[in-house]
Order: sequence, then structure tokens, then C-alpha cells
Amino acid sequence: MQLRVRLLPTGDVKLVKKAVFYSSVWVTGLLFFLASVFAQAQVATASMPFPQYNSSYIAGSTLSVQNTITTPANTTITNVDLYYDTNFFLAGIDSPTTGTLIVANLQPPYTYDWTPPTPATPSRSYFLRAVVTNVNASGVSSTTFTNGNVKYIAISVYRPDYSTAPRKIYVSPTGSNGNPYNSLATAATTLQRAADIVAPGDTVFVAAGTYTTTSLNVMLVQRTGLPNKWITFKPYGTDKPVVQMGNNNFTAINLLPASAYIKIQGFEVIGNNANITLAQARAQDGACEGANPAKTPTAKFNGNGIATSGNNGGNFRPHHITIAGNKVHDCAGGGISAIQSDYVTIEDNLSYRNAWYTVYGASGISILNAWNSDNSTDTKMIVRRNQCYGNELKIAWNIGGTGTNCKFYDGNGIILDNNNASKNTIGAYTGKFLVENNLSYLNGGRGINVNYSDNASVINNTTYRNGVTNQTTYNSVVYAGIESEFISQFSTGLTVYNNIFSGRPGEKTIEVNGSTISHNNNLTFDGTGTPYFTGNQNITGQDPLFINAGSSDFKLQPGSPAISAGSSTAGQFASTDIDGVARPIGPGVDIGAYEIASALPVTLSQFTAKPLGSQVSVAWSTAIELNSAYFEVERSVDVLEFNRIGRVNAAGESQTSRHYGLLDEHPLAGTSYYRLKQIDRDGTTAYSKVVAVTIDNVQPSMELLGNPTEGNTIRVATRNLDRAVFQLRNTTGQAIGLLAQPQADGQHLLLPLQPLPAGLYLLNATVGGVQLTRKVLVH
Repeated sequence: MQLRVRLLPTGDVKLVKKAVFYSSVWVTGLLFFLASVFAQAQVATASMPFPQYNSSYIAGSTLSVQNTITTPANTTITNVDLYYDTNFFLAGIDSPTTGTLIVANLQPPYTYDWTPPTPATPSRSYFLRAVVTNVNASGVSSTTFTNGNVKYIAISVYRPDYSTAPRKIYVSPTGSNGNPYNSLATAATTLQRAADIVAPGDTVFVAAGTYTTTSLNVMLVQRTGLPNKWITFKPYGTDKPVVQMGNNNFTAINLLPASAYIKIQGFEVIGNNANITLAQARAQDGACEGANPAKTPTAKFNGNGIATSGNNGGNFRPHHITIAGNKVHDCAGGGISAIQSDYVTIEDNLSYRNAWYTVYGASGISILNAWNSDNSTDTKMIVRRNQCYGNELKIAWNIGGTGTNCKFYDGNGIILDNNNASKNTIGAYTGKFLVENNLSYLNGGRGINVNYSDNASVINNTTYRNGVTNQTTYNSVVYAGIESEFISQFSTGLTVYNNIFSGRPGEKTIEVNGSTISHNNNLTFDGTGTPYFTGNQNITGQDPLFINAGSSDFKLQPGSPAISAGSSTAGQFASTDIDGVARPIGPGVDIGAYEIASALPVTLSQFTAKPLGSQVSVAWSTAIELNSAYFEVERSVDVLEFNRIGRVNAAGESQTSRHYGLLDEHPLAGTSYYRLKQIDRDGTTAYSKVVAVTIDNVQPSMELLGNPTEGNTIRVATRNLDRAVFQLRNTTGQAIGLLAQPQADGQHLLLPLQPLPAGLYLLNATVGGVQLTRKVLVH
């Protein structure tokens, strides 16, 4: 290294002296500033994980108020006080002593059981906060509040006799956020906005559109209804709203603690699979196959569809939840799940192609660590009439999150998991489970998995060729595959009746380990190993004769050994099948999820429904009829609720082909679903397959039904008027308020908001620039 020295002129020497002077001043100031900083206490942080912001409760409930408090190094917490108020802002939100003191000098773990005052009004908002004081080594103190700058959390409390009239709240992508969101024009534009304000008895109607967000949840629910006033989220009319998940969403619809008496119905949830490749999933943080198996996984690869999540909810874990008629698919994580919850009904859903890319064990439908909200030992957890297929783990489950225990365990169609004393982290669940009338096929894991779960009834289900996940080798690691249609592990008190287990050739069909099972009338076919369900009326080795398993039609052909071979003992069969057909038809109950129409003395050879201009032509043929009475044609907008649109008498007795038809002159706009109901002379009924028909050129129409009317109700048959605005005027032009209620059969029920004197009125319906007017006579 060379040292270079330059002699400075006199002026330069002065510059250097000045620089040294200012440098010393700057250093002195810096030291003074740093000393003042360290003399001040560094502020602690405080958050309130429970109760959560915007959650609601019934008065009389005791909340376990939880606070998470941290303080910087070299500081000490000296005091934690808990306050509540109905409005912190009136007295000054920044004042440490604002509000009513709940408890002073709260000690670690900073949790306190508090019962909010019963409000004098039907409901009341309460604001909660912790006031935290800490001190540094110099004795300088500082104060902070719950949630830092926010300084409080807000909850709602409802009286047990809450009597406010139920509201209709609307959500639409084209709404205007016009509080109180009581029409499509003023609808909330996000699902979350509606979920934040619902109260007991409210119904949220969601218009067609795609709903998404960059938050962790597209919709987070933490509101409570009442036993006689459920909160319902459902589509508006015949609309089909879509909840679309993206890279940031861990859950599409998530019901957290404080959720009670909630129904989620009729949504399509589309997961994030389309944005992920298998190679990306294997390389993600937290993946066994990737470079960072111990890192925290991200939402992109692990998003779940619809979940009830009771973790850390204390006495307010979700309960009385119904998830019905939803289509949940292509979620990287689980499809539909209930964790630490009670009284959950999961019914009439489609759950498919889920669990592909998650590092966790996930399935199509799962119930994990069920929670006792009461002491009842009744059947409280119900999974029925669902279809689950294509759910599979495509990467290994990183059990424990360390990358040292990696297996393909899940990807089941349906699983009851870790619910008894051996495995349940919150104590043994004492209620019963019902798994009934489900179709579970071609899943990576088992069709039905009962794992450490006692007192489950598995009745009238059909499983087909599950255990798709085969042994695989990746990065020189051999991962075992999965076999079997049904597995029960270390579960007691199980009853298994009237199920079809149709296995994969060359693989085990049934696995039972350490379980006690009462069983009979099950049909086990294909696969290897000694069938578990043998003896008495169990059937082994006989093909169930599905109509077309390759096309996912698991109804039974005539001559199937499963027809009328099921148990008819009460409690051992489902009273209706997966389509709602009453059992039994014929001399006995059918095994499996379907009770077939061919058991009737009518053989249906054809059923079609096709557009014919702006109408729909429905046609069917029978090959044989014995003792048949008549047929009814039924129509639905959602395949959940059907309504009769016409009746045709049957031949009664015929050994030759008979052809029938009916014209639907007033079809609904868009896609509708048709089926045929056949009624025998002794009242026995059966149904055809369901056929979808789309009509795009239906002109709006309105026809009064029951005119004249007494004036308290006006019923109209409508076409293409789902979004119409109805207006009623008297002969002087005065407008009269109307409440319009769309009906499932395409009709509208119009309820005047005031009594109508006898006379003539004009009813207008306006939609898309078209106005229809009809005269209404009130007598």
C-alpha cells in the first residue's frame, strides 16, 4: 500500500479545520440524539386474537378475552389493564383510562373471562382494548393499546330475544355500496362487506359474478345467528356466483370462531390449481420435495375452499353450520372442511380436483378434531348426498413441517379424522357422525376414511376405484401409494350398512385396524385381500352393475345384485337416496347411494329435454309398464329443488314401447334442469336422470295468477324477469311499496307494504329497457 501526502495551502488548512469543527458538532449531536432515543422506552405491541374484530355474540356469553403482548429487549411490562366502552371516541381514544375498566393489572398470559353487559336495545357494539405500560432500564415508561394505531377491537352483542326484522342484504359486482345494501342497485360489491354486518335472521343474496380478493380469505365469517334465526348466504334468484381464489388466498369462505347458525349455499368455489404446475408445487417453501421443507408454506399452493376453523376459539368455536349445494373444485388445498367445530352439516355438494398441491394432508371433505359445544351424544356431524372425485395429494404431506416425515396419507374423498380421545387435541368428541348417500370415486386416497373417530354410521354410500395414488419415487425417495375404498383405524362403535365398495383391480378394497364395527348388507367387489364385510347379508365378489361407471353414472342396472338387497332395519338405511328418492322402492332397500327407478313396474327407455324455439320439448319412452299411473315433468334452476310443470297420464299396462311428450311453453331463461317423476298406482315413485337445457332467446313475460286478488299478495308467473324492478300504482298514479320475492319455480311473490283498498291497480315490471304492465283487480 502506498501512502500519499500532499501539502495544503493556507486556505485549504482552514477548510480542514472547519470540517473537523462541524464534524465534531455533528458527532456530538448524534450522540445526544442516540442518548435521548435510548432514554425513551421502546413501545410494546399488543394485539387481541380473541375476540376478533367484527365478531358477534349473544348476550350472557362469557368471552375468554385473549391478549398477545410483546415488549422490546431491555424493557419490562409493568401494567396491563383491560377496558371496554360503547364509544371510545366520545372521551378521547388516546386516553389510557378511557372507558370502563374490566380488570386492572392483568397478569400473563393476559387472558380474562368477561361477560359483556346485556344491551337494552336488540344489539350493541362494544369496543375492547388492552392498555399496556412498559418501562426501559432508565425508568422511562411508554403506553400502547390493542392493535397499535387502531387502539381497540369492535364486537357486536345481540340479546337472546333479538327481535329486529330479518334483512335482505344484496351483493353484486355492479352494486354501488349504498348502505344498507337492500337492493341490487345499492348492493355491496364484496362478500366481505356483507359478512361484516349480518345479524340473526339476515339473508345475503349474491348476484352472478366473480368474487375475489387479495386478502387471506375471500369471505371471512365471524357472526352468530340464533336457533330460530339463521344467517344465510345464497345466490340471488337463479344466479350462479363464483368465488375465485388466487395466489394470496388461504381460504375462499372461512367460518371462524363466533360463527354460529350459518348456512353457506349454492356457491361455486374455484381454487388456484390452474395457476400452478406440479414442478412449482414440489419446489414451494415447505414441500418435502423442495429445497426448503422447513420454511413456512404460502397461500398460493395451499388454498382451501370452504372451511369452518375453530382453532383457539374457546367456547365460541363454529357450531350449527350448514354447507349445502356448493361446487368446490380445483383448490390446491382442501375442498370442504370442518375443524374444531360442532353441529356441522355438509350436504349436496360437489367437491372435486382438490388437495393437489398442498404440503398439508387435505381431502375433498374432512371433519377434524370435532368439538363439543354441548353434552349431547346425538348425531351432530353429518356428511350426506355429496359427490367427491379427483381429490388427490400430488406432492407428499410434510407431516410436522420439518421435511423428515413425508407421506401420501390423504387426498381422500371423505375423511373423519382424529376425533376420539386418542388423537383429538381438544378432547374426545362425544357426538355421533353420519356419512350417508355419498358418491366417492377416483380419489387419490380412500373413498371413505374413518380415522380415530368413534360412533360413526356409514350408510348407503357408493365408492368406486379410489386409492389412485400409486407408489412413486422422487429425488431418490420412495413414497408408498394408497389402497382401499374404505379404511377404519382405531375407531369404536362404527356401524356400516348398505354400502357399495367397488375397488381397484390388484389393490386392497377394505382396511380395518383396531376398530369395532357392526355391519351388514354391504357389497364388496373387485380388489384383493379377504373382504372384511362378509357373512349374513353382505355380498362379496359380485359386480354391482353400474349403468356406466366410466361416465360417472353409478345408478344400478336392472339385475344388479344390489337391488333390494339392503337392510331395511330402522337406522341402518337412508330414508331417501342421493337424489331425494324415497326408500324403499320395491320389496327392499337398494345397496349404495341410489334407489333405482327400474325396481318399479315401468322400464324407462328414453328421456330427453331439448330447446324448441323459445320453448322446451320434453319426451320419454317406456319399454314396459305394469300398474303405472301417471308421469310428472319437473324443472329446477339448481338441481336442488324441483317443481312440477306438467302431468301426463300413463298407459297403466303395456308390453310394447310407449312414447310420451310435454311442451314447456314458459321455460326459464338460461340453464334449467328437467327430470321425469313416474308414479305407480300404489303411490310408489321413481325419477329419471336429470337433463340440462339452455334457452337464450326467452323474451320477458309476466302473467298474473289469481286475479282478482284480496290485495295482500300478488303472484305472477314470469320469464326472464329475475332482475326486474316491480312497481305498483293506483289509478291516481300513487306508488305503493312492494316486496318482491323470486320463487324457485320462476314465479314472483309480490307483497304490498300496506293494505290495498278494493279497486284497480297497475303493476309494472321493468327490465333491460322493457316494461310490462298488467292490471290488478283487488276485491
